[in-house]
Amino acid sequence: MPLLIDSLLVDEGVILPTANCGRWRHRAQRGRKPRPNLLPCGKSGVAGYDVVSWNALFAPAGTTPEIIKTLNTALQDILADADVKRRLIELGIEARASTPQEISNRLKSDIDKWRQVIEKAGIQKQ
Repeated sequence: MPLLIDSLLVDEGVILPTANCGRWRHRAQRGRKPRPNLLPCGKSGVAGYDVVSWNALFAPAGTTPEIIKTLNTALQDILADADVKRRLIELGIEARASTPQEISNRLKSDIDKWRQVIEKAGIQKQ
């Protein structure tokens, strides 16, 4: 008997490799980058939906700025490599390097965003 799932929210990098298997239908996307034949969740019945996942590399507190700069430069070089870019795109991953300040701002913004969602929903701290 086949497994039936009514709804599934996962990262595109997880689900895209199986998108053409013919065993399920992809109805909407969470990401902001348009994909053929797919509506963003916000336009497919979930008003205001704006959730994207992201990853970052962090170093221990006290890591010197020189080491941070070296790591950031190496990451930028890796993500600029044509083969790496191609493979990440195949996996549905839109990778880009940012500065330490950009990632700090993003982290603070997301913490504030989800704090408001949690408070509005009345979710108790555990």
